Amino acid sequence: MTQTKQTLESCLINTLQKMGYKYISIRERDNLLNNFKIQLEKHNQKVLALHSRKHFTNEEFEKIRIHLEGGTRFEKAKKLRDLFPLELENGEHIGVEFLNKNKWCENEFQVSNQIDGVDKVMFVVDKYDLNKQTQSEYKISESGTVDGTENTRQLIKRLSSNSKIIVTTIQKLNSAVTKDYYNKHMQKIG
Repeated sequence: MTQTKQTLESCLINTLQKMGYKYISIRERDNLLNNFKIQLEKHNQKVLALHSRKHFTNEEFEKIRIHLEGGTRFEKAKKLRDLFPLELENGEHIGVEFLNKNKWCENEFQVSNQIDGVDKVMFVVDKYDLNKQTQSEYKISESGTVDGTENTRQLIKRLSSNSKIIVTTIQKLNSAVTKDYYNKHMQKIG
């Protein structure tokens, strides 16, 4: 039995919530931007603290947003890698960091760990080739940081282990969530 992606996503979210994961709904642009601002402030908390601050003002955040807009895919990627020189409202300047370039695999962990109860990141890809390619990219940068899955049984094993980053296919995830044999094991994870 094949399910739609929406049904599979709903089942996955439901299963993860039963396991204690917190669900964050981002349904509109304002909600997305607010979440981005919060994550950016957490990522830059040390530099903000040097200026006795915890938050960017709305005007400062607008400058950051304008900086990130526009350009080709490659130009945008460069913007994310580089520090953004931001002039604070009081006239001081700081360097806003978007990504941890030195340990780039930790970026997902930083975002995920900021959501209470999340201690794993799962990349769900649509094809076997993407599964292998994603695993290879991680292994080039940080050996031992990603665990792939060869079959549904291995996916369930990885979910119940200390694996931090899991790469799997939508087909394996569909089997884990919809087939009774696998789903009973998924329910035990937690």
